[in-house]
Amino acid sequence: MAEYCDYFYPYVDVCIVCDHPAELHLNHRNLLHAEGQPAITYRDGFKLYAYDGNVVPERYGKLSVAEWPLAWVKAEEDEMLRGILLGAIKDQLKQ
Repeated sequence: MAEYCDYFYPYVDVCIVCDHPAELHLNHRNLLHAEGQPAITYRDGFKLYAYDGNVVPERYGKLSVAEWPLAWVKAEEDEMLRGILLGAIKDQLKQ
């Protein structure tokens, strides 16, 4: 099995087997990044959204930054996500 799998991590009671992603999007600094689409997509349908190297929930990642309302910053309870949202919106306003 290990010969045919992309990633194979055997442990005592469990073995993790993983395929390569079907799609992988990086920014100019080689950080996971995509706007309006998943940064990583696997063939089984699993998706991961990321902005500038930070994993974000699908509700943010499936929209481009230009569509992120400032009200989301105030409503977000997670401090790290609030910072990501604010930074991205500020960068968008500078352009």
